Amino acid sequence: MKLIENPNRITYLESKAVSKGWHSSFRSFYYTNGNKIDSDGRHLLIAWNIIEETPKYWKILGFKICDLSRLEVNLKMEFNAGNDAIYSETMIIPEFE
Repeated sequence: MKLIENPNRITYLESKAVSKGWHSSFRSFYYTNGNKIDSDGRHLLIAWNIIEETPKYWKILGFKICDLSRLEVNLKMEFNAGNDAIYSETMIIPEFE
């Protein structure tokens, strides 16, 4: 979400649910092409600590607001394609069934 307080102050607010605990190594952020970011601005995260109390009913246990300006990240290059792209007719060389 892009928040514009005035023309000189832009904030991007990301909202994430955390169900694996605050200290889990589970990654909840992934690189995208960046089309959502069109201005310089600060980046904040509001993270909701949730548990599934009963099927399809999630309870909020708490939340944290984080300033992502000092977040150190690693880049992991990997294929990002679904089976429909990988196994399309134009990709198949021989086919054995």
